[in-house]
Parts: sequence; C-alpha cells; structure tokens
Amino acid sequence: MGWVWVNGRLLPEEQGVVPCGDPGLLYGEGLFETLAVHRGIPAFLERHLERLDAGATFLGIPSPPFSRWAEALREVVAANRVQEGWARLVLTPGSSSPLAVAWAGSGRRYPEDDYRRGWRAIISSYRQDHLSPLCRLKTLSFLPHLLARREARQRGADEGLHLNFRGEIAEGAYTNLFLVKGQTLLTPGLESGPLAGITRAVVMELAAAAGLEVREGRVTPEDVHRADEAFLTSSLAGIMPLVALEGRPVGEGKPGPVAKKLAAAYAECLDREADRLK
Repeated sequence: MGWVWVNGRLLPEEQGVVPCGDPGLLYGEGLFETLAVHRGIPAFLERHLERLDAGATFLGIPSPPFSRWAEALREVVAANRVQEGWARLVLTPGSSSPLAVAWAGSGRRYPEDDYRRGWRAIISSYRQDHLSPLCRLKTLSFLPHLLARREARQRGADEGLHLNFRGEIAEGAYTNLFLVKGQTLLTPGLESGPLAGITRAVVMELAAAAGLEVREGRVTPEDVHRADEAFLTSSLAGIMPLVALEGRPVGEGKPGPVAKKLAAAYAECLDREADRLK
C-alpha cells in the first residue's frame, strides 16, 4: 500500500480521492510536475516549484508555498521508502478550494537497455499549437502527448515528436529534443512551442560548461537526419539517445559520444543535488 499527501494530510493511496466536481477532473484545469528521486531526494526541486508557481499564477490557482510543497515531498518520499524513483505534484482549483496532491514511487525510470540502444522516434500526427500560451505550461490537459506516445508505440517506436503549425519540431510527447552538429548543440526554441523542460535547462548549462556552443532555434525533421547525433531529455529519462527517426538512422544510428558525455555530467549533477539537499 502506498501513501499520498493531499492538502496537508498523509493518507493511504486509496483514500486520496478527487471530488467529482473538480475542474481538474472535468476539464483538465490544473498543473503537474514530475520529478526524479535520486538517493531519496527529489531532484531540482526549486526549479520544478518555480515552474509550478508560474503556471499557478497564470491559471489563477492559489498554490501552497514552496516550503509546504517541499515538506509534502519529504513526507511521501519517506512514507513510500523511495530511494530511486519518481515523485509527482498536482495542483487543481478543486471543487470548493484548491487541491494540492503529492505522491512518489520506487523503481527504475527506464531500462538500461534503452540507453544502450537508444530510442527510435516518429513524427506524430498530433500537432503542437506553438501560438497557444498553454504550451508553456505543464497542464493536466495532456491528451495530445499521451496519444502521440501511443501512436509511436503502435508504429514500433519509443517516442513521438510533435510538429508545430509551421512544420517545425516542437518537442517529444514526453521529452525535449537536442541535436549535435560538430561542437554545437541545437534545441527547438521556445517560440517553436516546446515546454521549457527542467532537464532541458540543466543540460544546456552542462553543455555550455563542457565547451559546447548551445543554440535555440527552429528545427525540422530534416535537421535531425543531418545531425551527427541526437538525444531526448526529461526528468525521468534524463538524457536518452535518439538513434532513428521515421525508420531512418540519426547519425551513425547508435548513441553518440556527446550524449554519453553529457549523461555522465548529468549523473554527477544529480549526485551534487542529492548532497546539497539531503
């Protein structure tokens, strides 16, 4: 039996219910954050809470203070005895007052074989509206991304990439995209419609520290095929090599050296985060 935190109370998982009139349930009005838990510590907590708070301000949903969210995560991580795994925060308007929920679980986030072989992607038929302010928010209205991931799996791939209405790649269903060309790292700019991922930002900082030129801009599917290598990022995947798009190899069709180097730097960064916050 697992434990969840709901509006200040730690409850058995089956008692963590959502009121039927909650707009989060009825209309997807709400926000969520997914964090990696490493050595019992939710990674990059402050960054996640800053993004959640910015989204709550935009949607007009009162949110608990950072200290309360941090306490909630400590409670559910400890109650569920999570050392390596994930944690999630959800905020909705509630049926009569805001609903704040936190829970956590153990387990390897993705198999090691995925990192050794890399992921294959398709171009999803579900487009990203790069003009909508909602693409900047991590909202509960996540159905297009779920459908893109399902579409990818149905076609024998691991991830679906969303194009925006200009035909540029915005992001993956669950990930941000990076291309490597020489000593330059390129990722879709926010004007193309991706979510400003937490891991995306960390990787850009690590790449700059490693001496790579980091650029944000417009990225097309053909740019992916012209890249030396590519990889995807998310809080749970970390850095995942991208080795094929639409059945065509990316680079040499295997995880590349820059992705491996940055993955090692990212692992060290997670350790530093755990040391800092423990």
